[in-house]
Amino acid sequence: MTQWAGAGQHRVGPHHMLLGQSPAACRSARRQIGELMGKIRDFDQMVPGESVQAQSIEKATLKHRVQQLTREHRTLTERLEGARSNLRFAEKHIAELEMGLTRRTWLTATAVRSSASALHSPLYRRHIPYAIVEQGSRAGGSFMIEQAYVQAVDQTTPTIQAIRARISQAVDATTGPALDRLKFWLQMPTDSMFMGMLDNDCQVRAQRVGALLSPGARGLYESSDLSVPLEIAGKWAAVDEAVKADRAVIINGSTGHVGGSESKFNNKRNTGFHVIVFLAVGQEPSGRRYYLGFDPDVSATAESRAKWKPLVLGGTEARVQKFDEAKSLQVVKAMILGDSQDGFGPLVRKYYVETDKAFPKIVHA
Repeated sequence: MTQWAGAGQHRVGPHHMLLGQSPAACRSARRQIGELMGKIRDFDQMVPGESVQAQSIEKATLKHRVQQLTREHRTLTERLEGARSNLRFAEKHIAELEMGLTRRTWLTATAVRSSASALHSPLYRRHIPYAIVEQGSRAGGSFMIEQAYVQAVDQTTPTIQAIRARISQAVDATTGPALDRLKFWLQMPTDSMFMGMLDNDCQVRAQRVGALLSPGARGLYESSDLSVPLEIAGKWAAVDEAVKADRAVIINGSTGHVGGSESKFNNKRNTGFHVIVFLAVGQEPSGRRYYLGFDPDVSATAESRAKWKPLVLGGTEARVQKFDEAKSLQVVKAMILGDSQDGFGPLVRKYYVETDKAFPKIVHA
């Protein structure tokens, strides 16, 4: 309701009464209005969704950084473990080299004392071990297995004649172009000067050749790891049992241990491995045991190199591609079976394995 003042006075409304009665409330209202207007301006200046997008980007950046740190941590852990492993290997290697040096000194002295009488032996040229002293101590103090060629008087199980027949039949059954036939059986040089080798597929070759030379009921036999000393006698007993049952046996060892003295795969550090095939077991009149083994590596010995040169003179691939079937069969049989009916070519040799000792560990390059 409107109130009237006396003469000369103005009319007073409700809002005038409010302003006059509550100045504090008015100031408070103005302050609240100002704060609200400030917040509205802040919201007006912010692009919708900008805050969410910024947080997403920051999250992705942090996730990427975490992944990067995880990879770096894994790499450092692997390097640390590798360094520790190398240290353990180096310590072991030094100890074995010291043992090998002692053994080499003893063998050298023994060889000097026996060299004069050995040179007069009628079997010297055919029975001399391949550079066992010259090969000396390699990685882990390992020595090359002593090897010799087969003699007419040697007795093996299975017999030499049975092994020769088995190989001859298997070679005749090999089909394909001349180069493929030779590659199936032989690990060949690039040329007759032995400047290099055509391949390093010794394991694949040994497996397929071994399978073809295993007429026994249970087929090819692959021996357990011969570098592990545990049950080593039992492992060699299993090898004996396999070859006597007409089963070829895959023998995997370090390059400098199972290969030949002149092999192109030999190296100063004795890194890498080589695979050969054992076919029979025999014993010398003295009682010393040996295994009859086939090593496909044409570069393995001086005799195998000398046998190869007149057969394949010049570049191997170019030369062999001109061979007919008869010529390719002749080359394979000459290298494996040789010219004698009671022996073998230079790729089949006797291996005098120390069956009470483990093979040296294979060192990978």
